[in-house]
Amino acid sequence: MPEALVLMTVHPKGSGPVVEALRGIPEVAEAGALYGDIDVYAKISVDQLAKLDAIVMEKIQAIPEVNSTKTYIVLKEMSWKR
Repeated sequence: MPEALVLMTVHPKGSGPVVEALRGIPEVAEAGALYGDIDVYAKISVDQLAKLDAIVMEKIQAIPEVNSTKTYIVLKEMSWKR
């Protein structure tokens, strides 16, 4: 299953609403607010890489508080989970 990390910058005080909006997207396996240059992250799991485009472009970038996104695809053969 392809996985990706989407890093977002959001409007001031927009992290909470964005994290809650991400809860409503079934493919988002995990999300949270961060300190630093990036405000929010989302970990996405899809069954086909082509679905990632629609999720980022049509769902995440449609959240009003999101200013910008950067998407990174996880290299499965070079990752692990506990």
